[in-house]
Amino acid sequence: MNGILYVLSTGCRWEDIPPERYGSGKTCWYRFTSWHREGRWAAMAGILLMELNRRRKINWQNAYLDASVRQNKKGVTIRLDTRDSRRKTA
Repeated sequence: MNGILYVLSTGCRWEDIPPERYGSGKTCWYRFTSWHREGRWAAMAGILLMELNRRRKINWQNAYLDASVRQNKKGVTIRLDTRDSRRKTA
């Protein structure tokens, strides 16, 4: 789990995981992909959200249900406006 979180937080490649600290990058990748296929990440996220809600640690007034993001051809990430595009701003 720590090896997976290391890759997700640093953005490094799986093969660049420090093996002396996290073990094999190949094993971490295999577990990450198998857990994704099995739906474990979605289940963990749901459990975490329920627990944070129970402890009143989430402000649902600031929650977003959807975010549209696309990648530019030059590698720049652009956030797309999900609001009604017909509405004009002053």
